[in-house]
Amino acid sequence: MKTIVENILIEGLYSVVVLEYFRTFYEKKNIRGILFYIWGISLTGQIIENNILINFPGYIKTFTSILSLVIFSCFFVGSIGGKIVFAVLYGAIGTLCEILIGIIFVSQGISVERNANIGLLLADISVLILVKVLQCFFHDTVIRQLSWKTSVKLMLLPIGSLFLAYYVFNTEYALAGTSFNATSFLCIGIIFVINFVVFHLYIQLSENLELKRRTSVYEKEFLLLDQHIKEKENVMQEFRRRRHDLKHQMSGLLRLLEQKQYGLLESSLKELAELQRLEGFTIANTDNSIVNTLVNYKYETAKSQGIDFRVHLDIPDRLPFADGDLCVVLGNALDNAIEANLRGTVRNPYVNLKMSYDGDVLIIIIENAFDGKIKEGKKGERLTRKPDCDNHGIGISSMKSVVKKYYGFYDVKINDNIYKLNLLLYGAKNGLKRD
Repeated sequence: MKTIVENILIEGLYSVVVLEYFRTFYEKKNIRGILFYIWGISLTGQIIENNILINFPGYIKTFTSILSLVIFSCFFVGSIGGKIVFAVLYGAIGTLCEILIGIIFVSQGISVERNANIGLLLADISVLILVKVLQCFFHDTVIRQLSWKTSVKLMLLPIGSLFLAYYVFNTEYALAGTSFNATSFLCIGIIFVINFVVFHLYIQLSENLELKRRTSVYEKEFLLLDQHIKEKENVMQEFRRRRHDLKHQMSGLLRLLEQKQYGLLESSLKELAELQRLEGFTIANTDNSIVNTLVNYKYETAKSQGIDFRVHLDIPDRLPFADGDLCVVLGNALDNAIEANLRGTVRNPYVNLKMSYDGDVLIIIIENAFDGKIKEGKKGERLTRKPDCDNHGIGISSMKSVVKKYYGFYDVKINDNIYKLNLLLYGAKNGLKRD
């Protein structure tokens, strides 16, 4: 009975530590009683380990422990690749703490087998302290999805450190029996440092990915600003030209008036009214300068590549979305549509953009032709067809991040050689709280 109560308490503490650990890097899903779910799964795993896996090697138990951590990570929001890395890291740190407690017990002549529960309790407390230290450094960290290749590479360090730690402990225990020298503590300490370096590396790579995304946004904004200035200059030049022509036209009208040729005067006035319209220089002529500049810039790009670019815009001068977010969504979506027309063999290349704002909802529909070839992953997810996969494909994830920020909708429809992207963004009037 005493052992059962001890196991329940130990697994309860372990569940609290795991919950705090994943909360350091990920946001909890909106599920009630996550702690109790983790505690129940953990207690079930402990019962299986004590009754079924009791005679299995230690590394098998470590593997099942990491597997349970991956299951626990499903209660948090984030990419599965990143959560597996952090599960392996927790498994490494937890095992290292247990090994370190075991070394201390043996050095002090305390039986490891008889005081196993006390050792587990002390190991969990040690991990909890380390988690609190991690929270001091990474409390404002946003974890971005890294590629599987990068995640696997990062996992090799903690996995290797586990085997190294087991080797050090088993070798020293077999040779020394009842004591460990300072070298053992030093080795475990170095392995601890290696695993904390992995934390730093993952966070650094994640921050670099976010920096690359922001840099891409800033580059697009600078391009838009430059294009906007050029468009204004072109309009002003056209305005000056027409003002100059207007002087001659007015002189002609005065002569017609003096000659009392009223019919010809009327037709000339109507023609002049049509000529004075300053529209037609660009395809987008809404009251929103950001959308105008971006769409007109992409229109010029598409037209230079022989792509038919059609636009229907119905938006106000101001939208309740950050200009940078609009650049990310609209810029990346149009870039992908234009590039799809240029990739492979496309008979009738075109891009059709429809954009409307109604009821505090922004609707963006982009339809384009493509060669009909889609690259998919093992789970059916669409992958970039560009050569450098690690540095490309960021645009789609950035668009999805913006859509998620505004509690929107991202959907793709494919019909033969037609690719259709549907995007919805909700404004602030819907009562949705955003950070």
